[in-house]
Amino acid sequence: MGPDGNVVAMVTTALSCTVRSRVGMDELTATRELGRGDAATCDAELILTGNAVFQQTATVAFGDLGDVLRLSTVGTGHLRPAPVGAARRRRDLAGRRRGWAVHRRNGDGRLDVRPERRG
Repeated sequence: MGPDGNVVAMVTTALSCTVRSRVGMDELTATRELGRGDAATCDAELILTGNAVFQQTATVAFGDLGDVLRLSTVGTGHLRPAPVGAARRRRDLAGRRRGWAVHRRNGDGRLDVRPERRG
């Protein structure tokens, strides 16, 4: 938390995995299996710029080979109360609030999303 209480820094790590989903006539199923590969690390900063608005930046590094994705809000993100059932099921910030924002992205390594320059 920042000195004014308006900055939240977050660092998370996730192991490599494969997620499979199947949509059936009456159900949706999903499985997650640990994969072979390096972990991904997300380093993010959320700045509360008002009562229910925020700006966010994040960098996600996939392994140690220079594959990096950078995200940032375009304009302002908005926080709203979560549905009543979600607040009861989860006791963390995400369970009490939900947010949305449009993000801009760019990357390095295999995640370089810049269009090629045409000569």
